[in-house]
Amino acid sequence: MKTNLAIICALALIFPLPGRAQPLTQTFQIDGPGIRCPGRYPISNSHSVPLYTVLYLSKGFCNFADQRKVQVLRPQSGKAATFKVDATDPKTLLKFQVKPGDHLIVTTHRAVGDFPEGKSIGVKRR
Repeated sequence: MKTNLAIICALALIFPLPGRAQPLTQTFQIDGPGIRCPGRYPISNSHSVPLYTVLYLSKGFCNFADQRKVQVLRPQSGKAATFKVDATDPKTLLKFQVKPGDHLIVTTHRAVGDFPEGKSIGVKRR
């Protein structure tokens, strides 16, 4: 039941309610190898959405996502402001607001099997 309520609350923030004046909608974008369902998602011009709602809509992080360094590109007065957000902090998940036009990039930690070119780990066979 709590999951259904969370979905309804998330959708109510993003999509306008029927029977009322329809505000113009824009999008925000979330992508990178550390997110499960990257893409553009609709958001109302008059609302911002908490970070936890954005992560819920995009199905969350992959196993190797670098959750401490979510990069946010926000257009402001012709320039893009860039900053990093720590998505492991519960206060940040609630307080950080994603606005229309934002672009979130989630990278991954360096995978265990990645090595600089020409180098590898030797495995001794018995």
